[in-house]
Amino acid sequence: MDGATVGSPGQRPGVIGQRAPRPPPCPPKSPQCSVVSWECSMCPLCCPPRCHCCHSKHQPTASPPDAPPAPQDSQFSLSPSPLSQNLKDVLASMIPKEQARIKSFRQQHGSTAIGQITVDMVYGGMRGMKGLIYETSVLDPDEGIRFRGFSIPECQKLLPKAAGGEEPLPEGLFWLLVTGEVPTPEQLSAAITALNSESKFARAYAEGINRVKYWEFVYEDAMDLIAKLPCVAAKIYRNLYREGSSIGAIDPNLDWSHNFTNMLGYTDPQFIELMRLYLTIHSDHEGGNVSAHTSHLVGSALSDPYLAFAAAMNGLAGPLHGLANQEVLLWLTDLQKELGQDVSDEKLRDFIWNTLNSGRVVPGYGHAVLRKTDPRYTCQREFALKHLPKDPMFKLVAQLYKIVPNVLLEQGKAKNPWPNVDAHSGVLLQYYGMKEMKYYTVLFGVSRALGVLSQLIWSRALGFPLERPKSMSTAGLMQLVGYKSGIRPGSPASERQPSSSPGQAELTQEFLHRGRRSWSPLALQS
Repeated sequence: MDGATVGSPGQRPGVIGQRAPRPPPCPPKSPQCSVVSWECSMCPLCCPPRCHCCHSKHQPTASPPDAPPAPQDSQFSLSPSPLSQNLKDVLASMIPKEQARIKSFRQQHGSTAIGQITVDMVYGGMRGMKGLIYETSVLDPDEGIRFRGFSIPECQKLLPKAAGGEEPLPEGLFWLLVTGEVPTPEQLSAAITALNSESKFARAYAEGINRVKYWEFVYEDAMDLIAKLPCVAAKIYRNLYREGSSIGAIDPNLDWSHNFTNMLGYTDPQFIELMRLYLTIHSDHEGGNVSAHTSHLVGSALSDPYLAFAAAMNGLAGPLHGLANQEVLLWLTDLQKELGQDVSDEKLRDFIWNTLNSGRVVPGYGHAVLRKTDPRYTCQREFALKHLPKDPMFKLVAQLYKIVPNVLLEQGKAKNPWPNVDAHSGVLLQYYGMKEMKYYTVLFGVSRALGVLSQLIWSRALGFPLERPKSMSTAGLMQLVGYKSGIRPGSPASERQPSSSPGQAELTQEFLHRGRRSWSPLALQS
């Protein structure tokens, strides 16, 4: 990314595209230094201040001369505090205890069966099969997602908030996901910058670092990546939709979401609050979804966090995972084009039935696991009721909330007729002016980084192995359950019917033909 602020030891956050000047060093061997710097982008969330010259960790006798004054009434203080705790140190104290706890548990219950696997589970994408350890969140069919045991309403109540804000800060959720504890305001103090993109884990692995230290370098990569993602995502948005305009300066007095929203070009305080809520509730959804499982799988090969997260984003780009809120908006747009504004309940029911009878689904309703209204939908609905109760699109969404579940129950096919998070999120983004639907997946990805990277740290800390499940063929599965098919499983090729597929020579020619067509100069020019 060109034009990014560089945050490194000896530099304070500065303007995008310009390196911040290095403050003067302190006197040699000074017991307490008057000039401090932050070690990384989330500091002092993850580390105490360091002296520029001696790099000793101690509190300053005075603030840096160019430090902006902190707001007196701020709940989100950016000044260093003796109470500040190093997130990495907190993890370092937690990990050995958790390793010992899991080791003891496996020694006692390693052979205990935890469920049965059915043929439908194998063919149905492993749905419902217990086969992953994912520490940061659990999805309950009735209650919805719980982040380290806390429901969304509990997170909204307990997590730190920005000055004057009502929605939780995603930084606080990240602390919770990593440590399992609600952070104090002192622990949450942070300055946001963009850092260099080289993986510390990849370098350390190449140098032969001991595996017990893997988590430390994964942690560093995760912190760097989370810090830089708003800059990268904002630059993408500006390049695509704002003629490449500058993303502007990073304000060290603002939280992660506020800076991100400013870099996107939005200044409405309500939209900033919405972004805090959006980035919090989309951050994690246990480990079985495509993006979380992909990052876990790729990370299990000891690919660095940058590659693991990139793989997760590729999974998120699939229409069944990351494009759902766009499909909701398109469906709502079609509805309004056909029926107009202020639609009666009866006409709405007819439109829903026409959608279902045409073989389509009502987008934004139903969930693979949930069996009640998604709490992420509920908190967005509460936000809309407070800030945009008269918006026509929100009124339509609220009207659908009363009608769609009854229609789906009447149809009798849906296991869960209730709305999910995607039924609402796009409408809120559109209301505040972000109408570029193709960008919504990028927002989703920025948020999801908090969850998948938290788990990646713990996966390396607990020494999880390479993921390598056993696969089976249909013939092998039939044999396992005693199913009698026309062909004996494992029978020699001579006993089977001749295949009607092309022979080797024909197949070779087909490959060569397709290859020539793909790589011809004409194809390359086009």
